[in-house]
Amino acid sequence: MSLQKLLQKLKGKAPSPDRKALEDVLAEFGTDLDQLRDLLSKQAAKSSGDLFPPLPIEKAIEVLANFFQQHSREEFVLACHTAIPASMQPDLLQTLRASTDFGPYKPQWEDAIRLLVSGPFYPVAGNTYEMDANARRAFSKCLELFYGEDRTKLISNQLLTYFQPILDNPQHPEHNLAKVQQITAYAHLDPDLAVRELSLSYATLKGQENSPERMRLAALVGSLSEQRADT
Repeated sequence: MSLQKLLQKLKGKAPSPDRKALEDVLAEFGTDLDQLRDLLSKQAAKSSGDLFPPLPIEKAIEVLANFFQQHSREEFVLACHTAIPASMQPDLLQTLRASTDFGPYKPQWEDAIRLLVSGPFYPVAGNTYEMDANARRAFSKCLELFYGEDRTKLISNQLLTYFQPILDNPQHPEHNLAKVQQITAYAHLDPDLAVRELSLSYATLKGQENSPERMRLAALVGSLSEQRADT
């Protein structure tokens, strides 16, 4: 078979079940793969100078499609929302799930737990989990595509409200983690304020270069660069 005929055959091939599930969810929100590719392309352009640049567009789409091998559409839209916080804990996840309107899909308590223990997350300490960086970028673009940029700001404000009691208590064992979450929220709401808070927090954690909080702050630099490019 010639290369040309092979390409024609592949072009007419039906999408895999996983990709078909992704296309169905996109259609449910009135969009499609082309619009998703466009958002991913713009993200890649803004992140071209990052130390860890985004995946190629088709690889990012593959990450999203592969999610459906083990997870439901309800878990997919919930995963889109969890791409905004710097890290995730069971109580925070349930708070986001219970206080958010997800549109045509209604994630349940069981969906949240299943997402946390077998989704694109990995445990980092105690009951704290983080999302794979490539998955975070891809899911965050789906969130924007499905719900608009205001949804990211809504989640960011929810983060500020959730972590404020911890921030008010400097002796709280999770104070540093709450500070990272606060700066993450500021990155979407007020990037300039986020930069100032990031600088102060770096100074506070001087000598703790290998601490989880210091590494999370370092990971925020790329996100801040992208956010400031939008302003």
